[in-house]
Amino acid sequence: MRLWRDRWAAAQAQLEAALLEGATRRQLLALIEAVLADAPRPGAPDTFTPEQRVAIIALSCEPPKLSGRPVSHWMPRELAAEVVKRGLVPSISARTIQRLWDEAHLKPHLSRYWLNSRPEDPTAFDAQVRLVCELYRQAVALQHAGVHLVSTDEKTGIQALERLAPTLLMQPAQVERCEFEYIRHGAQCLIANFENLS
Repeated sequence: MRLWRDRWAAAQAQLEAALLEGATRRQLLALIEAVLADAPRPGAPDTFTPEQRVAIIALSCEPPKLSGRPVSHWMPRELAAEVVKRGLVPSISARTIQRLWDEAHLKPHLSRYWLNSRPEDPTAFDAQVRLVCELYRQAVALQHAGVHLVSTDEKTGIQALERLAPTLLMQPAQVERCEFEYIRHGAQCLIANFENLS
């Protein structure tokens, strides 16, 4: 902070003189940018320009099938090959792709389900939501009045699987191994009840 404050203080006379001489807004902005610009730093220059980095991140957010790739999600090696194929950069390693993903907080290997609600009667749905929210708001008073308030939800379609062979425990130089094949025992439904005040 002190460095930037000192730079600004040192440039104050120059900026005031430009203002008194009738400098345009554009000229003043150019002077301010020059004052606040980073000084040259030691070390190697960046391998990729900001534009190339943005293009790589944008490509990472596209489905691979739009590029004719037979995968459902990008892997670093696949994306590196596509980036070079499109001529965005002459060459790039899979590790650099992974670093760019880490910087941009991208995780192509993860996905999460979500439900896009489309109520048949939005007015009735809104009334139900308001009722539930009002019950939550009154939970303490309801408990004092002897009313037991519980939230219930269910997860359906849980497969009941049994492995054909027992899991082999971890040993030195050997990770834990789980049997790949399994027997299906149908599906189950998990119903959870939560005490609202617990």
